[in-house]
Amino acid sequence: HGLYSIGLCEKYANISASIIDSKYAMPLLKKNIAAAKLGGRIRLITGDVLKHDFRETFDVILLFNVLHEHDEKYNLRLIGRIRGLLGEKGRLIILDNIAEKKPTAFINLVSNTYGLMFYHFLGGQNYRFDQIRGWLSSSGFEKVTRKYLLRTGFSLVTAYR
Repeated sequence: HGLYSIGLCEKYANISASIIDSKYAMPLLKKNIAAAKLGGRIRLITGDVLKHDFRETFDVILLFNVLHEHDEKYNLRLIGRIRGLLGEKGRLIILDNIAEKKPTAFINLVSNTYGLMFYHFLGGQNYRFDQIRGWLSSSGFEKVTRKYLLRTGFSLVTAYR
């Protein structure tokens, strides 16, 4: 947990990060942030992004490996809430496994297996890009783009407020 924010803070000395996650994730988050010596630049918030009273806006929000854990109704609410937390030129970056035919049989197998597990255990699934783009558009996001990350089978989806 927190590794993407840690990596960005290590690469770019002028940024800071806020991570919101459940109380169950906090021990590992604290351990990872302490090991990276970034406690002064990464703020932890225990809670739910839909319920937390944020008093600031953000330039960029990372929504990494989250959408597949939830149903469509929740994801639409989440994306709408995130749009309201972004500054005027804010950007949302999503990293997730998009439901589609993958370039190799092995990546297809892994992707479909994860999708089945998400559905069975969490009520979520791997969503198609057109579904995610639809949620973003209906929430008022613009300039929705997608970059396929070939080696992982995942995609980065970027949208602007």
